[in-house]
Amino acid sequence: MRKALMVATAALFAANTVAAQSLSPQMAPLGFLVGDWAGTAKSEGGTTDRGVSSIHPIVGGAALLRNDHNDVLDASGKVVESFDQVMPIYPEGGSLHADYLDGSHVIHYTRSVVQPDVAVQFLTDADARPVYRLTYTKVSADVLAIKFETAAPGSSDFHLIAEGEVRRK
Repeated sequence: MRKALMVATAALFAANTVAAQSLSPQMAPLGFLVGDWAGTAKSEGGTTDRGVSSIHPIVGGAALLRNDHNDVLDASGKVVESFDQVMPIYPEGGSLHADYLDGSHVIHYTRSVVQPDVAVQFLTDADARPVYRLTYTKVSADVLAIKFETAAPGSSDFHLIAEGEVRRK
């Protein structure tokens, strides 16, 4: 059993390393995001979101594409809404950018703060209406914490919209 665990751990490390190595130098600090994920989040309205996400290199490792499916559950656990979303992440003008699309919303993240292999925070322009902030933090090799927040234009007082964790599938 212990040998199987060591082999599985080595395979996971090798898969993460290969994924990170296939990224361009500008995208390599986000290698910790690459993979297939599943998890839950609590939203501001008291609902629970349950979903799956895949984040993989595209265009020769020069960008990442996040592809998600989410179900929104009411207090009894019944699915009240389902939706898909995509978010290409790409370098432009010396910063990482991302564009979130879900069929009814588009969010252009034009700024980022990166802690290589640990965290990334995407922000809309400070004068956007409203301002959005999306943060991914590596909890472990198999867990990411995600926080989605908003603020009034020009304000640094962010309000939590949703927060949760995803685990590597």
